[in-house]
Amino acid sequence: MKLLLENWRRFLKEASSSEERYFGPNPDNIPCIINLRKALDVPYTVGMKLWSEEEPSRMAPIEGSPYMPMRQVPLIKCLIDAGFNFLGAGSYRATFDVPGHPELVLKTTHFSSHDEMERNMRMNKKEAQAYYQTASDLVPKVYAAAKDYLWIISEKVVVINAWDALKEFFPAWLDLVERGIFKESGPEFPDLFGWLIDRNVEDIQSNAYKKAREIVIFALLDKPGTYGWEGPRWSEHGERLTEPIMEKEDEIIINQLINDPMFKMIRDSLAKFDLPSWDIRPGNVGYVRKNGEKQLVILDPGFELH
Repeated sequence: MKLLLENWRRFLKEASSSEERYFGPNPDNIPCIINLRKALDVPYTVGMKLWSEEEPSRMAPIEGSPYMPMRQVPLIKCLIDAGFNFLGAGSYRATFDVPGHPELVLKTTHFSSHDEMERNMRMNKKEAQAYYQTASDLVPKVYAAAKDYLWIISEKVVVINAWDALKEFFPAWLDLVERGIFKESGPEFPDLFGWLIDRNVEDIQSNAYKKAREIVIFALLDKPGTYGWEGPRWSEHGERLTEPIMEKEDEIIINQLINDPMFKMIRDSLAKFDLPSWDIRPGNVGYVRKNGEKQLVILDPGFELH
């Protein structure tokens, strides 16, 4: 019996060592993560004392970052002290580099009300579930998670912070720019983007389709001679008369954009998991390298945000 217990302890120690080798130090052993979990078992005002005596709504600085709510600061500073490099924080979670593993990031919920923390943990759980992990190439891979999903460890994503950097993942758009339909650095891409990832855009009677087509028509109206007409006519009051594009070029272009494989992949993923489209934008997307190629991924899919 004694030998059996010793072998079991050795197994647990080796398993823990192996996990740390692959995924870095276990966040559950860090004091602020321990306190964060304890805060779920006590009233909010009591939990706040585990963090700071400061007013929780007060803003405070983090080195290299904007001012942040005071209730977020102790957790961030504690993890920095534990060797985790702070990358940024949104409304629901904070993200850190994992020490010794530059290819991984730690995502942990903020200290907040019980309802908010539990919602954030459900976000982590859904992100880590096998069904979501295997359903789309738009998903960053999750490699480890707390049993209660207070934190997850996932592959590191290169964040895309500008519309121009996002365009390269949409071949139909790049083709239309090359053909001179759209300007390389014009407003059309961000204007069209939200409509083209709307799950209803394939319905020609939908508001999304009509709005996207309108943007395409105005782009074509600025290119006289290209589509079989003389250019825009102007009224005596100086108003441009937006006549129809000949040969239905606008419909051809909007259908080309709608059928772009990346726009379709995003729409399919949003529909499959009933996710909101409003948060798919620069700052919440990025890329990972798969088989040597860049693959667009969504950083925070927006579970629980309806």
